[in-house]
Amino acid sequence: MSTQPLGSEKPEHLIIDLEEYFHKKECHPEADPGVIILYRVKIDDNYLDFKQRDWQVKGLLAHIGKDSKFFDLVQYMLVDGEVKPVHLDHEEIIDFGRLGIERFIVQPKPRTFFIDRQDFHTIHPFLTVRQILVNFAKVSPDNKTLAKKIPGSGFHEYKSLDEQVSLEDSPHFTLFDNCTTQVS
Repeated sequence: MSTQPLGSEKPEHLIIDLEEYFHKKECHPEADPGVIILYRVKIDDNYLDFKQRDWQVKGLLAHIGKDSKFFDLVQYMLVDGEVKPVHLDHEEIIDFGRLGIERFIVQPKPRTFFIDRQDFHTIHPFLTVRQILVNFAKVSPDNKTLAKKIPGSGFHEYKSLDEQVSLEDSPHFTLFDNCTTQVS
């Protein structure tokens, strides 16, 4: 048991490194009364110490500076005898005192958007008009214009190819032809 005195007038701390105990396949130690437990948690490549044992996923994301609208949390834990990534719901409660948690990673939340009824997926919350036309719709910006469908009011045409377009709320786009039609 690794207790660390912080000073004569301060209580001792017991640091429980979740990754360490996971690999040892040992239960977490019990703390003596008056000893403060700190849970050492690996999130991405950073080790963080938490006094609080239970965290709601969206609260933990906020605590580490990530907005749950744009990021998800993946927990690596023992499932059926193997270490597997488990995607956590933002409302879920994580118990650091539970055995079998190894570490966590933060991932950008996948975004879905539509171009003329075809769905596309990306991890980026914003794309430029040019990226949508070239990388997803596979069309030339010289020949097509991107327009966002606005329910009840028609379309918003994007004029600048460098404009950033939000992909929040799964937007629907259509393509307009830029080619002029010859009249005979």
